[in-house]
Amino acid sequence: MIILYDRYDSSYSRFMRKSSIGRTWIPLEIKEYIFERDDYTCQYCKKRYVINELTIDHVIPLCMGGIDELTNYVTSCEKCNQKKGSMKLSDFLQEISVEVHDLPVHGDPIIDNIELPVEFRAIRKEIYNKTRSNEGELQKSKNAQKKLEYAFSREFWNSELGNKLRNDYPTLPRHVIHMLPQIIQIAKSKSEAILLIELAKSANTRNLIGSFITGEYSVVSSLQSIEVIMKNDTSLIKRINWAKERWRKKMKH
Repeated sequence: MIILYDRYDSSYSRFMRKSSIGRTWIPLEIKEYIFERDDYTCQYCKKRYVINELTIDHVIPLCMGGIDELTNYVTSCEKCNQKKGSMKLSDFLQEISVEVHDLPVHGDPIIDNIELPVEFRAIRKEIYNKTRSNEGELQKSKNAQKKLEYAFSREFWNSELGNKLRNDYPTLPRHVIHMLPQIIQIAKSKSEAILLIELAKSANTRNLIGSFITGEYSVVSSLQSIEVIMKNDTSLIKRINWAKERWRKKMKH
């Protein structure tokens, strides 16, 4: 996933940020990223076009509560975009014989991460499918992202994978359990896994997992870089230090 700046990077401040309501300018880099990812193909009529014949469409129209963010964007040809207009998504998809689950989701840190378990990513995608089928039920306020995270946590908690992880780690709190697939993917050692678990206990530091801490570098070195870059965010630095202190105590035993 491309990283441009906070408003479009849905992996940053995933658990705390406010969603963007109302129409804003979409950067050229975002448009090119979506067109390329969709192979310059309209996701409605499935025809391929040259770039100047393509547009970005809001899957859930803004006038119906859709958010103006990457996860609500899709590649569309001009004809389909104009035809859809402000129609209900369900009505439009029925008219063109396209299923809601066939529409892609861009910019989600879990769906985009192909190294995560298929079931984990499928649960996340199904949340978007339900949202889109209900005409943006989760997208009608600035708390859209928080609502999505809550719905995802609930669905994951009741899934086969969620049940297995609860049985394997019975002492961990719920908000840590649903981060475990990402923690397991990132951690290169037991020590790193314990540190990531401690980071997952606070929403502030949980945001770092899967976005700034990806496994490309060690967890400790990633945190050192974050502490330099975000030195003015005293609340975040404080919580990182608390997590590291709990981690050090556990490593001594």
